Amino acid sequence: MMNKLLIKNPIYLISLVLVTLACEKELPLNIPEYEQLVVVEGMVEPGEKTRVLLSLTAPFFNDYDSVSMLDYRLTTAKVVMRYDSVSEVLRLTKNKKYFPPFVYESTSRGETGKNYSLEVTHGGDTISASTYIPKPTSIDSLWYEQKPDKDSSFYFRIQFTDDPATKDYYILFTRVRGKEQKFYPTRTAAYDDALFSGKQVTFRMERGVTSVLDVNDMQSYRLGDIVVVKLCTVNKAVYEYWNSYQNLLISSANPFSSPSNELESNINNGIGIFGGYGATLDTVVIIKKGDE
Repeated sequence: MMNKLLIKNPIYLISLVLVTLACEKELPLNIPEYEQLVVVEGMVEPGEKTRVLLSLTAPFFNDYDSVSMLDYRLTTAKVVMRYDSVSEVLRLTKNKKYFPPFVYESTSRGETGKNYSLEVTHGGDTISASTYIPKPTSIDSLWYEQKPDKDSSFYFRIQFTDDPATKDYYILFTRVRGKEQKFYPTRTAAYDDALFSGKQVTFRMERGVTSVLDVNDMQSYRLGDIVVVKLCTVNKAVYEYWNSYQNLLISSANPFSSPSNELESNINNGIGIFGGYGATLDTVVIIKKGDE
């Protein structure tokens, strides 16, 4: 049957031959030479110590596990933070909340409205960034709702009022006590006030992923969870970073799409983010109706 089909359909036969020849031909690939960069993840909030995580980029086609990832940690850099007339060298500490568990940390604590600059020196290179801490925005209301037909799955709704006098951007984070060591962005975390300047708005908050490796394993908030919600007012650079991050996650979860943008960064001579976060926190315990 297959032979008859090929004979009766010469166009198919020619196409098959051409495809076969094309598969056998060696195609030259101009792959750019790999350049290793410093990756910065830094955060400064009101009343909190500044924390900066440093690592090195890794080749895409390598195989990785939790052991090999340690090879890309960066613990030999000099990290200096400046604000006002103060210049502070951040000290390297061990913190099990992060992986790899090494964090450069300040002794000073962040203050709203202040400008901060960061300078990282490593192997003769200088990596720099700057940010500031915007005024925090109050949470008007926060509550959870049960997902339809799911007894123990929940999401949150958060309500706050945008300041009409300023251009604002927002990032939403949560942390489930006892299950998560640090805050993670919600599934849709980044918001620009272009569409709601000066208005009171309500957003649905779905639990986000804790790793890009778990992007297809979305979870919900569960009955009994103690959830700490953090609403952060940020500047444009921080918003663009997290907005591009969530877009990449969405693309990664869809096998029929490909990322249309790269991860944004405010790091000079490196990649990543050094951000100031005007943070407001609230804590909610998810309990059964009638048990309040």
